[in-house]
Amino acid sequence: MRHNKSALIGTILFGAFVIMITIGPIVYTVNPFAVNTINKLAPPSLNDLFGTDLLGRDLFARSILGGEITLYISTVSVIFSLALGVPLGLIAGYMKGMVDEVIMRIMDILLAFPGLVLALLIVAVLGIGINNAIIAIGFTGIPIFARIVRGVVLKISEMDYVEAARALGFNRWRIMIRHVLPNVSSVIILQFTLSLAAAILTEAALSFLGLGAPAPLQSLGGIVEEGFPFLQNGWWYAVLPGIVITIAVLGPNFLGDGLRDLLDPKLRGSS
Repeated sequence: MRHNKSALIGTILFGAFVIMITIGPIVYTVNPFAVNTINKLAPPSLNDLFGTDLLGRDLFARSILGGEITLYISTVSVIFSLALGVPLGLIAGYMKGMVDEVIMRIMDILLAFPGLVLALLIVAVLGIGINNAIIAIGFTGIPIFARIVRGVVLKISEMDYVEAARALGFNRWRIMIRHVLPNVSSVIILQFTLSLAAAILTEAALSFLGLGAPAPLQSLGGIVEEGFPFLQNGWWYAVLPGIVITIAVLGPNFLGDGLRDLLDPKLRGSS
């Protein structure tokens, strides 16, 4: 990974984001909920690294807390997508026939909706909240995991070692779990990193629209939405938390590109 620029850049960017939200509260002990109307909309300074918001709250402290919420919602939602999408893709690719048709047609229905639109529909039905946001974002990733895993399983299921396992009379579930699934792991790892970037972006969009984590536990997207009306006289209010979102999204994207080169033998020689 040290010799792969994409992986290295992605690791540095995402590592910086993770360090900010984990070590930040220990080093930067400012209360993100402390109101100081005398110091409202103050520009960035040594005392307030990101400046202050309309109520005089420290924006850097709020961005640390918002980053924690953003990463929590995004990570759990991707795990949710993986937990449902991988088994569906594994079963569809190995079983084939009618099982494959039914599962893939359901996935096609989910894919017919743009990810953000589907998330908005689910939140509209379930209501606003962190858990509902996780479910909404998670559902947008299920068909992606399912289709990618299915495509790889279709190729692996025709390999000689799988045919040999069938000839030895192994149960199909044992073949799927012990012989097929381990050889799909690299694809799952790669898709996890790329899906994490997409989940962070979707979560930020939901929060910007007021459908993410409810106040006062606002994520980064909610902070950007608050600061958007003050771009002219308080640009830092929206821009600096927005830069944090950008770093959080670019990190997994670059890391995913690097992992693709490292995990795919066909691309490894050209990286």
